[in-house]
This record gives sequence, C-alpha cells and structure tokens, in this order.
Amino acid sequence: MASQFLKFFQIRLDGRTRFDLTNDLPTGDLANPPENLLAHLFQDDTLRQEIWDIIFDAFRVYFVIDPLQGGHLRMRLSQTAPAHDEQSLNKDARGFHRAATYIKDASDGVQAFVGILTAVLSGDFRSILIDEPEAFLHPPLARKLGYQLATTAVERSGSLMASTHSPDFLIGCLQGSNQVRVVRLEYSNGKSKGQVVDSEALRKFFKAPLIRSANVISGLFHDGVVVTESDNDRAFYSEIYYRLAEKESGYPALLFVNAQNKQTIRDIIEPLRAFGVPAAAIVDIDILKDGGSTWSGWLKAANLPSAMTGSLGVLRGDLHKRFVDSKIDMKADGVEALKGSDRDAVNELFDTLDQFGVFVTRNGEIESWLRHLNVPGKKADWTVAMLERLGDDSSKREYVHPATDDVWEFMRRLVAWI
Repeated sequence: MASQFLKFFQIRLDGRTRFDLTNDLPTGDLANPPENLLAHLFQDDTLRQEIWDIIFDAFRVYFVIDPLQGGHLRMRLSQTAPAHDEQSLNKDARGFHRAATYIKDASDGVQAFVGILTAVLSGDFRSILIDEPEAFLHPPLARKLGYQLATTAVERSGSLMASTHSPDFLIGCLQGSNQVRVVRLEYSNGKSKGQVVDSEALRKFFKAPLIRSANVISGLFHDGVVVTESDNDRAFYSEIYYRLAEKESGYPALLFVNAQNKQTIRDIIEPLRAFGVPAAAIVDIDILKDGGSTWSGWLKAANLPSAMTGSLGVLRGDLHKRFVDSKIDMKADGVEALKGSDRDAVNELFDTLDQFGVFVTRNGEIESWLRHLNVPGKKADWTVAMLERLGDDSSKREYVHPATDDVWEFMRRLVAWI
C-alpha cells in the first residue's frame, strides 16, 4: 500500500535536486492531463494565481510560464504584470517574455524558493519531506517558506517533515501552524542524541514577547545559551567569550541573549533547559536581595533539588543581612568586603549556584571587571568605553588578550558548565 499508492502523495526534496525544480520541462499534449509540474501550472489558472501571489509577496516580481520555446515550458519572473494573455504566442506575449528574467538567471535563493514552492503546490502531496529548506535563502525568505509549507500541510491535513538549522524557518512554521513538534538533535562526545520539544511549551515560548524580542528561538540551534540582565552585559560578556574562543580550542557554540532585568532571566533559562538546551545565567551580586517567591523562582528555574530550597533560602536571607548590618555596598565592594566565615559562606552559596548554571558576579556588578584598565562610567557608557579599550586589532600592543584571572576565568567556568 505504502510503496504502490501512498508514494504518489509524498514529495521529497533535498539539496542536490533543488535547482532541478526550475528546469525547463516538455509542454506535452495540452489537450490531455499534464505530464509534469510546469504543464500542470500552465493549465491550472487558479493554482498559478496562488503561486503568483506568494512569489510577488516575496520578491515583488510576477511569476509567469513562458511557452515560446517550441515544445518546452520555462519559468520567468517579470517586473511588470502581464497586460494580456501571457500564454499567447502573439507579438505582445513574445515581447513580454523577452523582457522578463529567465529563472535560471535569477539568484540561487530565488531559484530555491520558487522551485520548492512550485514543486510542493503543483501536486496533492500530503507528506512533504525536505532537507535544509533554508539553503540559499536569506532569513526573511526562510521564514516565508516555513510559513507557506506549514500552512500547506495544515490545509491538506497532511504533514511536513523538515531537517533545518534555521531559526527563521522554524519561526515561519510556528506562525503557520499550532501543531509544530521539534526534535532537537545533538552530536557530542562521539554520540548522537535527540530530545522532543513539547509542542505546547514551544508554542507558548514563541508567543511570549520577551522571547521574540531577544531571538531566543535561535538558542535551539546552539550548544548553549548565556542570558544576561541587559544588552550592555550581553555585549561585554560575548566579547570576552569570543576572545577566549579565538585563543583556546574546543569552545562550544554559544548564543548570548539579554533579558530585560534579573528576574526575567528566569523566564528564558527555564524553558530552554526543558528543551534540552544548556542555558546559563549571569547576574549581579544583588541577587541576594531576592527573597521569598522571587528566590524560590530562581532555584526552580535553575533546577535545584527542592530539598535544598529551604536551607538555601535561609542562608541567602542571613547573608544579605550581614551585608546590610555591616553597611557594605555589595554592588560596589563585592564578596571580598565581608570577613572570615561570612565571606566563606557567601562563596559557598555562589559555588552551589554555579553548579546549576547561575553565575554571580562576585565582585559586585559588570563594572567591577578588569578594573586595572581604569574604564570610567556606568551601564551603557561603561560598556562602550570598555569595548573601545579592549581594542579591535590583535596585532597592536594596546589590544587586551585573555588572561588567567578576572572575567576571563569567570567565563571559563561558565563555558565549562555548558
């Protein structure tokens, strides 16, 4: 049954045959049922109009089929809409097709998009199998293609199975269907493994404005994600990571994204971890101020065992009180301002958080790093000045290379956790 009949409802597209989809094809006998996809499109005005609309939306050009080459049909893209019957062989039709762009003279991305679209829509396929559909497409086109293929599968009560490395294609599928299931595949340490991403959780994840604005969906395609409190933090820590990765081998591919504040970091790392993505948080030392449900929410997002929640909550409150009673500005002076056993207790608490991927800036805050460079300012002013001070030409003497301490060692610990 499957081999003899269901194969007629299935289409499989891969990278090798992608450009064959826009080849010229024989016209055949137009008085009989069509023998190929171009003959089908040439005879089906409704379907041709549907493809016309989609391609015009993508490229602002008109998709037409040129019948002028004796016995063959070919695709063209016109800057102007046909003001006549483009299927005619008269003088006006000949001039119109001569002025239009032959599909083989278009870019690889245009050919890939048009070829996949026409191949899928030209038949009553209920099972669409496609390998790396985003190949040759820039991100907006990959998103449009994902939306169109997912929509088509839904309309036909069929299925789309795609292997992809593109967050944009995935986002397009999520926009086109509420029944998207992702299996995240990973290869590491000589082994392959896969994890099914819960469809409902993924849909809610994608629809959250914070997630969309930070492009967190891209994290599904990385070895790990690092979430910071602000865009200033993201810019600084990602630069530290890139400099380390340039000098030291074996670093994973990490995506750095920023939340809107310390609390919203939890809303990003918790679902990413549920999807099988190692997601680490970088927070300032004032996480110690987060008591009650805020603190327990942190522990839950970081997957700490529930048996530890109570004792760590008590410890956090006690340590915060030590800072307050000693009149220490924790963000300015950091852990080192405490003495003896109090300092040891804070470091022990932060060591525990490190083990679960929550990395606290023990010096206080981001501006406490690389103090020997004497970079002035706060927040955005400090970040801009620091990035300039780090330099952009590694051959110059003033360029700052990775060291074995300070923020460099902090980032190494985070990378090791990922």
